[in-house]
Amino acid sequence: ASLTVRGRDTEMIQALRRIATAPQDAWGRIEIGDLPNGGALVAGRRVGQAQWQRLVEAGVLAPVSGSAGLFVFAERGLMHHVLLLAARDIATPEIETLEQRSTQAAGGAPVLMWPPAANA
Repeated sequence: ASLTVRGRDTEMIQALRRIATAPQDAWGRIEIGDLPNGGALVAGRRVGQAQWQRLVEAGVLAPVSGSAGLFVFAERGLMHHVLLLAARDIATPEIETLEQRSTQAAGGAPVLMWPPAANA
């Protein structure tokens, strides 16, 4: 939730979606290279410098030991969470989400967060 500023940082949301939908090998490894501007090239998809830096600092991706340029999602559940939210946004754009309702009910303070344990 903090990476996307509770869904308001659309550039970070797009970066997460680019990474989550990037081609992976059978072990979930993604090829990632550095760009001259400080961003990253994730399986041919550009991720901006600011977003890449925040993703690295948050430990979203973990390097594969002994394999230069290969990474995996440090928490596989985050990848699935990103994909599910993207599918929801595409399938039901007109439906107010539970997160939006709970945010309004809490007076603007978001209630639902990732990881799920943060909601307990």
